[in-house]
Amino acid sequence: MRLLWLVCLGVLFGAFACQGSTTVNPDGGESVVEGGTDVAAAGNCSTEDVCAKPKECVNPGPRPKVCGIPPMNECEQDADCQKNDPKIICKDGAGNCGGRACAAGCTGDSDCLVGESCYASGHCKPTECIDGMSCPKNFVCNNNRQCERQGCQKSTDCLGFCVNSFCYDQKGTCEEVIQVP
Repeated sequence: MRLLWLVCLGVLFGAFACQGSTTVNPDGGESVVEGGTDVAAAGNCSTEDVCAKPKECVNPGPRPKVCGIPPMNECEQDADCQKNDPKIICKDGAGNCGGRACAAGCTGDSDCLVGESCYASGHCKPTECIDGMSCPKNFVCNNNRQCERQGCQKSTDCLGFCVNSFCYDQKGTCEEVIQVP
């Protein structure tokens, strides 16, 4: 702490060097700069715009269901669900607390997440690719010839924003993360 104070005192003889200031981001949100680190004030965060404690940056997109109890599985495989309708599948994350449950399968790629494709089985799986040619932006083709989210260290590594070491089209959100027992 004493070293930080001395560094701040030494920069411009201490005049305004360690005070926070507000800046406007290109996306319209504001950031508070404290000691050289951007603190995301409007809930938008990335590698460059960190969240004010105790909040943490949460990736954009859908979140798994969390309950505090282990997930309960209503099915183990598709056959458990297809007695009355062959289009119903055993889907991960569809049940209570994120467990597997019987649900309608996908009918097209628009039913899947970015970087996934709908297969004849009714399941969304990573899109198959050849050297990244069929991967969406912020995804790369891995050694298994499947699209996976591109890793990053800063937002300039992406065609969007670097959030928690991966590229996304949009910034994450600052949320207080509660530990579930």
